[in-house]
Amino acid sequence: MLSYSRAAVATGALATLLTLAGGAVAAAAPAASGSAPATAAARRGHEQFRLTSNVADASRQLVQATGVLTARGHAVLGRKRGNRQVTWLNFSNGSVRLVTEPTSSSGSPPDPTTCKFTEVYSGNYQIRGGNRRYVHAAGTGTYVTRIAGRLERKNGNCTSTLAGFRQTTTTSGSMSW
Repeated sequence: MLSYSRAAVATGALATLLTLAGGAVAAAAPAASGSAPATAAARRGHEQFRLTSNVADASRQLVQATGVLTARGHAVLGRKRGNRQVTWLNFSNGSVRLVTEPTSSSGSPPDPTTCKFTEVYSGNYQIRGGNRRYVHAAGTGTYVTRIAGRLERKNGNCTSTLAGFRQTTTTSGSMSW
């Protein structure tokens, strides 16, 4: 059995990487017709992305965009670059590159009776381009990642094996494209 500190650090590090990491790989999707530069410049305002996963080691997460870009898609996760992490948010008309930088984290130790735990990570993000329709995407804002999990129980103790997991990352800020 791992102690809380080792289990939390391992789970927290994994969750942070899974939530915010990304590579330069974008999902293949049908080519969208290009929009005129004037049309792209006119798309400016508030944007919110919501990434969700029920699997701790998922390589992809579901993503819902609401605001100047309203679409559903998936987030492709990859490697961390220094303190910043890149996530490609892939939609049918193109992809958006989300670069995040964590500023704080907190968590609760597993409850000895239920083995449930929580973790919260927050920070700032920048939208730095994308591809196809969103090649000129830009924006800034903040994000919060919330993790709720439950560890398996064995011989009256919480183990380090996950029995349940839910992760949600919500961004809030500006976007233009």
